[in-house]
Amino acid sequence: MSVTDVDENPPPTYCVNCGAKAKAIAKFCHVCGSPVYRGTSSEIPHPSPSQLFPSTATPALDWYFAPWKKYAVFAGRARRKEFWLFYLGNFIVALALGLSEGLFGIAAETDESILALLFQLAILVPTLAVGVRRMHDTDHSGWWVIVPIANVVFLFMKGTRGANRFGADPK
Repeated sequence: MSVTDVDENPPPTYCVNCGAKAKAIAKFCHVCGSPVYRGTSSEIPHPSPSQLFPSTATPALDWYFAPWKKYAVFAGRARRKEFWLFYLGNFIVALALGLSEGLFGIAAETDESILALLFQLAILVPTLAVGVRRMHDTDHSGWWVIVPIANVVFLFMKGTRGANRFGADPK
């Protein structure tokens, strides 16, 4: 293969999740870690988490584990479904941990749930990250996640249709 056989202008590479432009040789996005797509930014496919991370689990579990796989990714957007199924899954896990501690008498001399506390520490970063991405989906700054009443309103709002300043439409 000679130097003239190499394409001097390879097609641009874009992230399928956040729409960020990536290096031509990249296989994954440097911003969010999702697979990249070679072509124009208007042709970027928008797969669901089950397409990005295939598994044998149920679709609800795919939506629950998607924020875990993007543990500390604050860039991009998250659909309402991704946020609320992650929230519901964490609630169920915390409830199960609290009930199991009570059932087995773990830390019975204190009124604190040690397993639930450790779980809450483990989910702190991904919960903030998916919350910030949810704010981005409504075309608001991620800092709105710390504003008490407004953040709840934004969490329930529909996302912006089409691309916005935070990336491509995740739907």
